[in-house]
Formats: sequence, structure tokens, C-alpha cells
Amino acid sequence: MPVILRQDIAPEIRGKHDAAHRAQLRAALGNPGLTEQQRAHIRKQLDNLGKPKLYSADTPPKPGAIAFSDMPDPFAGLTKKELVARAKDRGLPYQGTKAQIIDRLREMEQGETP
Repeated sequence: MPVILRQDIAPEIRGKHDAAHRAQLRAALGNPGLTEQQRAHIRKQLDNLGKPKLYSADTPPKPGAIAFSDMPDPFAGLTKKELVARAKDRGLPYQGTKAQIIDRLREMEQGETP
């Protein structure tokens, strides 16, 4: 799946949206009904605006995040004939059991991924 990184977007395009979001956050800070915790959250958003997001392995996933283990197996439910056709299309050996063909296809997919 292609991923667009923040630094890949032209600064002219990114800057307009960052400026608009910054203005919106500053206006929100003027709300007298905010609690101190809400003000701190908005200030943190202002500080992080325009900076790349950093994720670490020990960061808990956000609500609604999809784990790769939850992703369906692309080879589940395929017949041996369909697996053989996929292996042929990719120039892989297609002899052997279904499990062997699936292993070859997975190895090729993992080799293509950076």
C-alpha cells in the first residue's frame, strides 16, 4: 500500500493548511470555558503542528486502529488451481502442495516490501 509522507508534500501546499489549523487552535485558546487540561492539550497541538509524528513500538494503538494480525489472509480460500496461476504469473515454481506454493508467494511478497 502506498504511503505519502508529510515531507513528500510540497511546503507551499502544507503551509496553507498548517496556517489555517494554527489559527483555529489559537482561536480555541481564547475560549473562556476551557479547563486547564483542555488548554494544555491545545498548546501541545500547537507545539506539534508541522512536526512529523513519531511512533514507537511501545506506544499503545489509537482507538479503532487495525493491527496487521487482523488483516485477512490473501491466500485463504483460494484453490490450488488459483494458487498455481498466481505463482505462474509471478514466475515462481508452482509444483508442490498448496502450503508450499503459499509459502513461495508470501516470501516473494515480503521480498518486494521495503
